[in-house]
Amino acid sequence: MRDLVALTLVSPPGIVSSPGFVAILTSRLARDGVNLREFWSAYNDTVMLFDKTDAVKAYNLLSNLT
Repeated sequence: MRDLVALTLVSPPGIVSSPGFVAILTSRLARDGVNLREFWSAYNDTVMLFDKTDAVKAYNLLSNLT
């Protein structure tokens, strides 16, 4: 696919034992109408692909999670 943007989230090592981490990320994006095209995670690295039109909104939503 063309016009996709990858956002990579590097979390602290303890994230692997935190239940619901992926649900928090994906539900926040869905609530605001951001379409997540691809998602993969390994240990504390999470990579998400978005359409170019959703990338800035996704970045802002994810960077404001606490």
